[in-house]
Amino acid sequence: MSKKLVFFSLLTLSITFALWFVRFCIPDSADVKVYRALAEDKKTSTQSKSPVYQTRQGVAKDLWYSQDNKTRVHHRLESESSVLTLLHKEKKIDALEILHNFDCWMQEKIYLAGGEPFQEIRFFSADEGTYRYSTQKLLAQSVKLSLYRLPGKDLPLSLQSTSPFLKGIAQDVSFSMADKVPKFQAENFKASLREVEKPTLPTRKK
Repeated sequence: MSKKLVFFSLLTLSITFALWFVRFCIPDSADVKVYRALAEDKKTSTQSKSPVYQTRQGVAKDLWYSQDNKTRVHHRLESESSVLTLLHKEKKIDALEILHNFDCWMQEKIYLAGGEPFQEIRFFSADEGTYRYSTQKLLAQSVKLSLYRLPGKDLPLSLQSTSPFLKGIAQDVSFSMADKVPKFQAENFKASLREVEKPTLPTRKK
């Protein structure tokens, strides 16, 4: 009598466990649809987040680079305003900045002439430019470009009192800051030359 009771108890327990497993452990079609929808929503939200924008006024950037003769050259970039955009790409964030009405001063080199320091400066400006942080490169179109030779070693931020020896318009300009030596490239450049007098050197006392 006890053996039959034990047998029926085990049978009842097995049936109950089987029903519980089917009900709670095997997902039905509705559960599968909900899971797939949640997974798709998560995948979409991760891969296509909306970009983030930030407007800035009075943007200024200063960069210094070392020459072979151990002197440091100074570059400066100024913009009236800019729009910084953060783009989400998978697990990375790419940032680019649109510069409005920007000017850029570049000390090409500093050298001595007659014992006095002189500098060559590249100045360019444009209505708009794009700086991408991942490549550290500035791109612009319809750029006004001027080259100067001036006395001194400090970068002047006002060039109104002097005239360039070369100026013109470049349709496409790229300025890379990723390497130790910045790279400047101008394409479709139409220039006008001006004859420059050689700097007057101080006479040495005999």
